[in-house]
Amino acid sequence: MLADPEGNEFCVLPEVDCDDRLAAICLDAADPAVQGRFWTAVTGWSIADQGDWGVNLRSPAGTGPALVMGPPVAPKSGKNRLRLDVTPRPGGDMAAEVGRLLDAGASRVDAGHGETSPQTLADPEGNEFRVLKAQRLKPSAL
Repeated sequence: MLADPEGNEFCVLPEVDCDDRLAAICLDAADPAVQGRFWTAVTGWSIADQGDWGVNLRSPAGTGPALVMGPPVAPKSGKNRLRLDVTPRPGGDMAAEVGRLLDAGASRVDAGHGETSPQTLADPEGNEFRVLKAQRLKPSAL
């Protein structure tokens, strides 16, 4: 376990079965099964592994980092330092995406933006995430 200059913790893992430099993004979850179902609905990813330790979601393409959720849960003292951003599915719009996420179990968080983009929501465990308008990546960012 290490920390970056701002105190954000991260783990260096030995021999992770991953071709990417970023192996996993971790979220606290008191109830990993509920979190796993929610983030599966949000992302379209599959549960790759689960146990008493938590849940591991992976992209159907098998690329990119895993999304890992489980205990222990650190006491929450304000906004999460790590926040995920999601965009509407291809062809979708912001209002429909926010509605879909609320139906899946998200809740609204007042971040002072009102109904404009980005919208801040929280997952069933209270972890904030933003819904952004879909943007095309510049070729240099790919």
